[in-house]
Amino acid sequence: MASESSACETSAHSAIECVKDNESSSPDVDVLRANITDERHACSWVEDYGLKTNTSWVVDFVKPTAKCERMVFHKVWRCKEAKREKSCGEAAAHCPAKIDLKIKKVNRNTKRNDAFLRGEKPLPAVIKLFHHKNHSHSTAAADALSRLTPTMQTRETFLAYFDSGMSPAEATRLHESKLLVQEDGYALVANSAVNPLPPAIYYWHRLCREKNFGKDVDPLLKIAEMPLYAKHGNLRVWTIFCKITLQTAFSTT
Repeated sequence: MASESSACETSAHSAIECVKDNESSSPDVDVLRANITDERHACSWVEDYGLKTNTSWVVDFVKPTAKCERMVFHKVWRCKEAKREKSCGEAAAHCPAKIDLKIKKVNRNTKRNDAFLRGEKPLPAVIKLFHHKNHSHSTAAADALSRLTPTMQTRETFLAYFDSGMSPAEATRLHESKLLVQEDGYALVANSAVNPLPPAIYYWHRLCREKNFGKDVDPLLKIAEMPLYAKHGNLRVWTIFCKITLQTAFSTT
């Protein structure tokens, strides 16, 4: 009925147990059962799966379960390449791969018809991997790796760099140096899931700056306000504010 599956080895969380449901699986759909019990761990599992398989997943469907008697969670992800249109030199992807993950309630009624809920350690999560072995695009080419979505862990790592005072360029150099000393370092550097592209890095840097200093202000606009401050006798306040604004603006370079 159940067996180990390579897809079950994707989680970085040792507490997550996962087996393949052979009876429910088919040539196009692998069905896994896992002891995932909430949305946070479900989303983390999908991200770990994407990291191991060089794929990125976007939410396609969320089913409300507040009034559901048999489920506490149900969400469907599609491969990020599912809706990629044709571009110069490339055919449209329209990848059919998707992940359907639901978490069942564990009670007398659900246990009655589900052997995976009756064990000593119930496996309430039902993970269906559709066409996961038949993506319509490469998952190993450099171009494919560069289109992967950065993981939450990668995002948190860069925000920590910025909180310590690093610029985007400094953070990028440090991060790549850490990746290069790891096994398969050059492959990691080419993988945008762990080594994001500049647009993502600069976006995170802007978020960090706005959190700590507020939104950016154009220094030229503040200079234009000098006559107004002088008229009301607040020239010293204007001078201090402009100094802070200029220091903040030039710190990004």
